[in-house]
Amino acid sequence: MRFGVGARRLAGILLAACALVAGAVHAEGLKRGDLAPDRLGRTLDGDELNLAKHRGQIVVVTFWATWCPYCLKELPQLESLQGVAKERLRVIAVNTEDKKVFRRVAGIMNDFKLQLVNDADKSAQRPTA
Repeated sequence: MRFGVGARRLAGILLAACALVAGAVHAEGLKRGDLAPDRLGRTLDGDELNLAKHRGQIVVVTFWATWCPYCLKELPQLESLQGVAKERLRVIAVNTEDKKVFRRVAGIMNDFKLQLVNDADKSAQRPTA
């Protein structure tokens, strides 16, 4: 079976993303294999984002902060991955800092197509029962 350049590129990006996710611990309290909580945080508009909204899609949830250089390097890569995968994949980038920092940074990142949410109370970082 032959794959086009787009499919090979998508596969390479997926493998790179899996390596990033497998090797990184982004949130205290969660361990590999834990279920993600339904509530992930609030959007810039203040709306609560629930994971159930994306049922049927592949969802990558990443936790990030402005002080984390690896996180800031990862976000454009995940943006690219989402762009290549189109409707099959959604990336939700959960910022773990206070609302004021999130608002300022999310405003600067308005060109990103990633779903940016804020989890200042860190409830999305705790494992579900």
